[in-house]
Amino acid sequence: MSIRRIQCPGCDATLNVAATMTNVKCPTCATVWNVGNPSAAQISVTAKQMRQAAEPEPVKDKASTQNMAIVAGLVGGAMVLLAFIGLTVMMLGQSPPPSAASTEPEETIKPRQPQPYRVVKLPEEQRMRIYADYRTVARTTVETPLILPQGTRARKSLEVMLEKTYDRELVAFAALHDIEVDDVQEIIKEGDAKVWDDRPRSNAVRDGKRVYSKEMSEGWEKNPNVK
Repeated sequence: MSIRRIQCPGCDATLNVAATMTNVKCPTCATVWNVGNPSAAQISVTAKQMRQAAEPEPVKDKASTQNMAIVAGLVGGAMVLLAFIGLTVMMLGQSPPPSAASTEPEETIKPRQPQPYRVVKLPEEQRMRIYADYRTVARTTVETPLILPQGTRARKSLEVMLEKTYDRELVAFAALHDIEVDDVQEIIKEGDAKVWDDRPRSNAVRDGKRVYSKEMSEGWEKNPNVK
């Protein structure tokens, strides 16, 4: 019997078949075809899968990959920039206008001019000592500049605490010298009028008002004796 070699049109396998055979079925991929007309072969599903598996993967264009990476980087950078700009705009929108932020309050808590006073019936030396003690307490309580921002709850709580401490000290002065709190207030007015303490007053602000006028605070920061 004569043998001839043919090639499967489905999987390209080489087969040895009888020369008299006209229709052949590939034992590898099950493709059926007519030996005289292989182009009309019925390519099996198995053969198609084998061809797809054998085909090499397309080589990605290196330049295209680099371009995609660059584009992705640019898009990411643009998003970060937009987020930064948006955050900046929000912060500027919440900030007070420059004129409002830089404007210092003109109204003061302490009067700009000395007030009339009543001379308390104590020796002047004792009254001056009471005034000196008052100044020490005032500098560390109601006249202490605060770092906390105006209008915050923490700032208000601290101001109230310092004010209460100041009031308690005035009561203690009165009890120590066997006088009334009103007498202590009169001694304070007298000391202010007679300038028993000529050092500059602080720039402290309470409830949006300066404790002392700018004129009375001039030179305060340069004075090493005032903290």
